[in-house]
Amino acid sequence: MKDKAKSTIILTKGSADTVYVHIPYNTVHIQRIRQVTGRRWETDAKRWIIPYSLASLQEFTKHFDTLHVEISPELWVESDLLRSWKLSGEQTQWKKDELQQALKLRGYSRKTIKAYCNQIERFVASLPQINNGISASHVQTYCLSLLERGVSHSSVNQTISAI
Repeated sequence: MKDKAKSTIILTKGSADTVYVHIPYNTVHIQRIRQVTGRRWETDAKRWIIPYSLASLQEFTKHFDTLHVEISPELWVESDLLRSWKLSGEQTQWKKDELQQALKLRGYSRKTIKAYCNQIERFVASLPQINNGISASHVQTYCLSLLERGVSHSSVNQTISAI
């Protein structure tokens, strides 16, 4: 897991018009981020900043592989482009329609169903290609990584409930 953390690019929302890009030092990744129009380096925080615009996000997605990028929960919910891009590169499939129907039958609200589906999408996107199924240790590792990144306990609890 630590090797993955060293090579993972993390996208988080900055202000209403910026996205923070945390890139571990890698000359290939740095060459790629420099191709995104409007990008700039923030020395103190040691992160790249790109405009939060459709054009900039499209440029970013052209230059990076989905396997190397993690998207923060806030951006995941807000940006259809990033979510679609990340999911299009994933090998693991899950049956969203079946989950939605099962949750409706159990009486969950529309907002809860949407939240749970978003949590499951992020979890599935974080998994390496798995042939033997998902184990409790996958869930535990994922939840611990969320806490290490500063995600609130209530969000992590929601993730556990969704899974």
